[in-house]
Amino acid sequence: VSAQIFEGSEIKSSPLNFDVQTLHKACEGKINLQNIVGLPRTLEYFVKGALGSYLGVNRCSVVDLILWGNIGSAFYVDLSKTRVYERHGPLDSEIGPAWFSVKAESILFKPEEFYGKILPGKFAKMKSSAENSAAMIHATGIFNFIRQWQFWGSDQRETISSLVVSSHGQYGVPSGLAFSFPVTTNSVGCFVIPQDIPMHHEKSDYITRCVFDTLKDWSVIDPSMLNDYQKHLESIADSELEAYFFGADSSIPKDGNTHIIYPESTKMTKKLTAE
Repeated sequence: VSAQIFEGSEIKSSPLNFDVQTLHKACEGKINLQNIVGLPRTLEYFVKGALGSYLGVNRCSVVDLILWGNIGSAFYVDLSKTRVYERHGPLDSEIGPAWFSVKAESILFKPEEFYGKILPGKFAKMKSSAENSAAMIHATGIFNFIRQWQFWGSDQRETISSLVVSSHGQYGVPSGLAFSFPVTTNSVGCFVIPQDIPMHHEKSDYITRCVFDTLKDWSVIDPSMLNDYQKHLESIADSELEAYFFGADSSIPKDGNTHIIYPESTKMTKKLTAE
């Protein structure tokens, strides 16, 4: 399933999670759902390009960047596993052979500048009528994905990528929901969701918020998943979680490793009620 559609040189998001969820429901019992995935590789490349520009390296030198959530609607960028090669900063230059890398977290990083200026500027350039690289990046993403899946020929430096796959309950995401997860390739060429991604309470809150946004989209077809998830949240709600959903301002995360991104046309309601 393609993550993007093109009109001229302009790139626009399609409802990727919704499309994957629809195909999963239509093909359940007929096709192995592991063979139906959503590919947010174009978005991943643009985010890597923005981060590479910010850190003074090229896109290919940024690896293991994770996209969680509802691609094309509400998602966030997780740098907890991201590594950077060929870094030559004035204060934190990489020292070592070509295979040596540093964790992105250890590099001097201002999340407000990156998420507030660099990344929006990259998206604006991506949609510019003068930008003609979007289709090439999209084609490259498809080619690299097929090579990784079919021929196990992925970049040896990169061990984690992101795909929209069906959840089996990992990281608190409801089973059966199409959601963007970090994935790795196992020994038989199948994509699996790793279980060692660093988690903490704040990151779990972000995942919960993205899950809710995904379920709101799907509720136009089947509201039962959203209703069940609301009941689940109510059963585990505590004062901190309640404050988060009923008025806490979380547009800029506190930890600097993740940042939830909402298009201006998609705003989350403060109350957890199905529309």
